[in-house]
Amino acid sequence: MGEDVVLIELPRAIYDRIKDLGLDIEDLLTYSIIKAAGLDPGELAKARLELAEKYLREAKEYVAKGDAAQAPRRRIKRLKRP
Repeated sequence: MGEDVVLIELPRAIYDRIKDLGLDIEDLLTYSIIKAAGLDPGELAKARLELAEKYLREAKEYVAKGDAAQAPRRRIKRLKRP
């Protein structure tokens, strides 16, 4: 992980329940933190953009290495990790 993203631990039971409800955990946590901290809702859009740019950079790096198929697999593995 780069310095533009931090790891947050969440109990597995909560993670599984949120996923079962079909909710996006990253969006839910980001929105909840922004709301609880009284931050500008525009920060959520900014945070989403920063993550999208990060994933795009990673995908471009895999393509440059000749391993375009690896980019989505790495993202999926990261999402599946507890």
